Amino acid sequence: MKPYFLSIAAFCLLAVYARWHYVCKMRLLCDEPVIKTEQVANLKNLSLNDGSKAVLSGYEQFAFDKNGVKPTLSNDNSDFIEKAVAYLKANPDKNLKITGYYRPSEKDAKDGFYENLGLARAASIRTLMMAKGIPEDRFTLDHQMGEENLTTSAAFNAFAKTATVAANTATNNGAQFSFTNMTFSDANFDSGSDVFKPGAQFVLYADSVVTYMKANPNKNLTIIGHTDNVGEDKPNMSLGQRRAVAVKNYFLKKGIKSKIATNSKGESEPIAPNETEDGKAKNRRVNVMIN
Repeated sequence: MKPYFLSIAAFCLLAVYARWHYVCKMRLLCDEPVIKTEQVANLKNLSLNDGSKAVLSGYEQFAFDKNGVKPTLSNDNSDFIEKAVAYLKANPDKNLKITGYYRPSEKDAKDGFYENLGLARAASIRTLMMAKGIPEDRFTLDHQMGEENLTTSAAFNAFAKTATVAANTATNNGAQFSFTNMTFSDANFDSGSDVFKPGAQFVLYADSVVTYMKANPNKNLTIIGHTDNVGEDKPNMSLGQRRAVAVKNYFLKKGIKSKIATNSKGESEPIAPNETEDGKAKNRRVNVMIN
């Protein structure tokens, strides 16, 4: 009986850790409240755009400490959040893409499940807006390297919920990057390869997913592979599928008993323009969805 109780104890400890990581690191809900201070040095060039229309403009940029992911809010920042939330509530047919920026010196820094600080910072702002009543599925996130002084720390772009794949491509609408709809870059694979080499962020995420799935055996996983537009359609579709299967096999080895479906979209559903190397890198990705 002793091994049985040890197994139960080990599972409980893992469940507690996974819950803490999801709430505190993924949702950013465990830290001390953000202190509001006046950031007079920040540029007032923050805007909320809806297509070519500036819904809000002339607001102060969010301030982030070096390697930090939670903004130090000024009164102007809080006012911007309130009005952005009001716009989304008044326009339920709109979603919002938040782009987080990071310094060149922070390019190798990561946080929680997020592979760069730009995504982590965008997620932190999303959490502030979710606390005011906007559902998580109305946000997509994106990331961009900025300047070392981070004069631009975030960008906000509203878009129609019914936007087609082609429209998403044209406007670079990002991905959801939530616990139940997470995206990881092809940095977890060798170039052009389907050999899966999970990075620390994916391992951390996968451990939390395993715990969640064991506690929710009625849930299933869907894993979708995506590529950029380099090469022919058929090989890209095949590469996306092989990578999705490689991720599936990783979850199976971790002990997930739920149904795991795999699919490939190849180059057909880009989340960024393929005209730049940065855009291509964003499009080479694997999407893990819990449903």
